[in-house]
Amino acid sequence: MIYKAIFNKVDQAHTDVLNGNNIDLDNTRSVCEYMLHFTKTHFSDMMQHVHYPDYDSYTVGHSVRVAALAVFMANAFNWGKESLLSIGTAGLLHDIGKCKISDNILYKRGMLSDDEFKIIMDHSRVGAEILMEHKNTTATDIAAAWGHHIRHDGSGYPDQPRWAVMHPVTSLLHICDSFEALTATRPYKPALSPHMAFCIMLRDKGGYHPALLASFIATTWIYRPGKIA
Repeated sequence: MIYKAIFNKVDQAHTDVLNGNNIDLDNTRSVCEYMLHFTKTHFSDMMQHVHYPDYDSYTVGHSVRVAALAVFMANAFNWGKESLLSIGTAGLLHDIGKCKISDNILYKRGMLSDDEFKIIMDHSRVGAEILMEHKNTTATDIAAAWGHHIRHDGSGYPDQPRWAVMHPVTSLLHICDSFEALTATRPYKPALSPHMAFCIMLRDKGGYHPALLASFIATTWIYRPGKIA
């Protein structure tokens, strides 16, 4: 199944980094091409079947669903195939830095300490540096890993210069990442409904690109990651 193949590819990328091996980026892009076709006509199936029944696989499942959401949105915007492939691959690899975080922190059920939260926040920088070490990565891959927790108003993490401008692809991935996280079950929280997630995101002034968030809500309101709403 295509969703299993995508899940396995992201999982392999995390394993490769942990073992000191290079990520097979060409293969990642290849499986992403299949995702493009599947998402266009079977988006609901993708979101239903790419799930993580156990907590220790949610990081990979999250990346796959973020990528599927981003591709679905980019397709709705009529972005070209190369842009779809670029954002899909970037979505699959955006959390690659989390492979360097201890499971005791990553899957902790209680609240994180200040030091633990600093480690979590550092995954964006770590992920970007991992991808920069690979010859075949694109600027979009690196920007997505670095910037998917940077808010529309420039706050968030990692810190960046005040003059920096968010690329639309990174802004879209930021929205997809937040929505998926809010509507998914995690070790430390239950899943929220899409309606509740939208309300939280809309109340977060300065958090998200306004036009992209409005388009995201209008396009995806009937879907819930893992289920049909």
